Amino acid sequence: MLSGTREFGPASGDIRDESGTAVVLRPHSAEVLRIPIEEGGAVVTKDDPLARDWPGVTVSEDSLYQCITEIRRALGPGGRDTLKTVPRRGDRLPGSGSARARRWSRWR
Repeated sequence: MLSGTREFGPASGDIRDESGTAVVLRPHSAEVLRIPIEEGGAVVTKDDPLARDWPGVTVSEDSLYQCITEIRRALGPGGRDTLKTVPRRGDRLPGSGSARARRWSRWR
């Protein structure tokens, strides 16, 4: 779940905090964030965003890690706790399937 009461706007590709201040993500970063939201808290492997966001394109894993770093930075101080890495498996948004998590995301 996002820290505080943050919202993700998939159409605008931004994350807004409770005061309405927005941090606009690059398009690929917004797409990478959209996937764990859709998966409802399940672990998302690195192959999932690579296949969905860059189909048929050769992309280094570093591009994916840059997106994750950008998302965490946009989430603020709790970004690493919000978008958690599960060692050797992938990343997840804990509780993103819960009612509380749906409140922060306009995606749901």
